[in-house]
Amino acid sequence: MSAPIYVPLCIDCVHIDLSKKVDGIPVCKAYPNGIPYEVWKEKSKPNYDKNTPCPNGYKFEHDKPAQK
Repeated sequence: MSAPIYVPLCIDCVHIDLSKKVDGIPVCKAYPNGIPYEVWKEKSKPNYDKNTPCPNGYKFEHDKPAQK
């Protein structure tokens, strides 16, 4: 039996820049020096509240328009 794998909410956020990394760690506007592992892990939890702000007031914003 396998356990589900959850992808961090960050992956779908407009503020992440996957083309840039610091020491192999993805960056975003809230974490320009790299998204800390603890944050990455926390945002991977299935019940993580996407309305919880990151530093500097950034909040999750979906990078694609909501589908109807």
